Amino acid sequence: MTSASGGDMTDSDTDNSQGDGKSLIARFYIDGAPDPAGRTLDEILSWDDEDLELCHDHIQWLFPLHEPSMFAMMHEVLTESDVELFSSSLAARTNMARTIARWRSFLGLGQPTDPHKWRDWAEDGDHNLLRITRSIRSIRLFGMEEEARALYEDVMQVSNERPGAISQHTLAYWHRAMQEPAMQPMRQNSGLVMPMAGIWRRFVDAMERMGAADMSDAERQEAEEK
Repeated sequence: MTSASGGDMTDSDTDNSQGDGKSLIARFYIDGAPDPAGRTLDEILSWDDEDLELCHDHIQWLFPLHEPSMFAMMHEVLTESDVELFSSSLAARTNMARTIARWRSFLGLGQPTDPHKWRDWAEDGDHNLLRITRSIRSIRLFGMEEEARALYEDVMQVSNERPGAISQHTLAYWHRAMQEPAMQPMRQNSGLVMPMAGIWRRFVDAMERMGAADMSDAERQEAEEK
């Protein structure tokens, strides 16, 4: 059996077949199975930067987490079994390495670096700041601590080169994503609130009170990755 990248599968990759209850996200990352929209990992990684920027429902598949997103409840959530499988699966870790390389290129943090790219996202309010938080923690859930640390240090270096452009709230979330136990929930912490998600929640509550809770498709898409 081969992975999405065409490499040979290890024994740990084949222990859980689809019939044995392997989750969809595991089949997506290990077996090359499509997501509910019919997209494979290979396909998403082949997108250009504009597609990665404008699409709002792929990031949960590239960087799955162990807890549901506030607005993306329909996406796969990693179980402890998934995390154990990914940590031991050569195919999963190889494919995550491919994902990291594409993500770093998108952010302008590949080799060589591209400051023109990171200047586009390195400012408060950009949705890619939330994606970075997700990616750091997700990489760690694959057991790839060194790769997560390298990404964390690079985005922190970007913040140092643009003082004041990225809020302390965002920097605190990046720090938590890197330093706290990988399976610890990101949404339970005293005194720290993810500003964009909180603002959106207040907006939705206000719309519901006004009897106008039906959001446009564009609004829903923008909210999905928060």
